[in-house]
Amino acid sequence: MTEQVELYYDQITQICLERAAVRPRDLTALAVELMGLDGFPMHAPVHHYLVPAVLLTVCRSAQGHGRDVLERDLSIALERAKDVPGGVCGYWGACGACVGVGIFWSVVTDTTPLSSTSWAYGNRAVGEALLSVAQAGGPRCCKRCSILSLTGAVPQIRQVLGVDVQAGEFLCPFHGQNGECLRECCPYYPGEEIRLPVFAYPKKDLEHPCPCQNRPVELTHKKGKLYWRKAEGEAVEEGESVADLEVEKKSLEVLSPASGVIFHMCYNDGDEVDAECVLGYIRQGEAK
Repeated sequence: MTEQVELYYDQITQICLERAAVRPRDLTALAVELMGLDGFPMHAPVHHYLVPAVLLTVCRSAQGHGRDVLERDLSIALERAKDVPGGVCGYWGACGACVGVGIFWSVVTDTTPLSSTSWAYGNRAVGEALLSVAQAGGPRCCKRCSILSLTGAVPQIRQVLGVDVQAGEFLCPFHGQNGECLRECCPYYPGEEIRLPVFAYPKKDLEHPCPCQNRPVELTHKKGKLYWRKAEGEAVEEGESVADLEVEKKSLEVLSPASGVIFHMCYNDGDEVDAECVLGYIRQGEAK
């Protein structure tokens, strides 16, 4: 396991050094890319390094620093992150991902225990991150806490460093791996997937019934144009038609997998979609 963890540390470092060349601005996008590495753990101390690594990569590249500076900073951040054990969110009452924000500030401002003004930056950032994590509640989720920490760091980075970083929208693709997922209580839980099936049935025409309406159409290796029948924020019932799919001059129905509210649509009207792609998400709640 130790060798595997070291591999993730190395992968994070290498990817961050590579991405810095194109000057990324979106903290969330880089974090999700790293979290999506093959076999990357749902919960592990490696997130304590992921957070400062993402922040350093985006900020140093925006400041125009070269690879040598980022490589030095990542090395320092990694050394410090490794001193933050797993489970500190519960045993110490201080989430390691939040501490990772403080590690970033100490590195980027060259802060020591004897510093004056910059000493406050890290402590303030960690405090604000911990508050946002606490408001979300437990049990722990390293993905949720990492994104909350990164997002909360944006205002102070813009104000103090003058760097225009961004934290884009995050709909968690990892919730299925988390046995303690908060689901609807998590701000990043996308809900039930509206997934385009491999087989879909044509729309029923009660005025002109035809046996072909009872025969499913296989969508494997086929593309179709999507047209929504519902809007974001609108309530739907399980089995209700939420969209039409135009495939080879046939109009097929896309049915809701659950009752609830359409929380997010991944495609617009007229977009081409493939079989088994996720079209949107449904969450519990009241219609807008």
